[in-house]
Amino acid sequence: MLFKKKKRTKKILERKSPDEAVIEIGYMLTIEIMKNPNSLSHEEFTVGLITTLEGEINSGGFESFFWNQYGNYTNESIKALEEIGSSNELRILTQAALAFPDGKVPKDINERQNFMDQNEDYLEEYWAPLDQEFWTSKENTIDMLFEYIHENIEQFR
Repeated sequence: MLFKKKKRTKKILERKSPDEAVIEIGYMLTIEIMKNPNSLSHEEFTVGLITTLEGEINSGGFESFFWNQYGNYTNESIKALEEIGSSNELRILTQAALAFPDGKVPKDINERQNFMDQNEDYLEEYWAPLDQEFWTSKENTIDMLFEYIHENIEQFR
């Protein structure tokens, strides 16, 4: 487990700039989401989901996010963005999810990937402008996450 010491998050916040702190904390939480998401507090899971979402979309767009296991957490990611007060990234992710039948992203990765394989051209065209919008968003999610972590510090290890 990456959080071996109690209150590791608090120490990171004290020693790093806001950007560096959120990135480091987010990285640790992303790994924990892959290994054992049930070990995280609600607040840790919230931060981990958002940093994972941002990492996936910034590295490969919505196709990358939905294709990988993190797409399993689309609904939870939407709720996480709501919880930290996002408006723009929340709107973009919600719009991206509407590409799936009835606007419901399958939790099952195989079902999701099959749909994506069968609708590759449509999805590429649908998500391309949303990728651009996400990448050029002026919403400062890092600051929102930094504030959220501070407000909920007792829920972090």
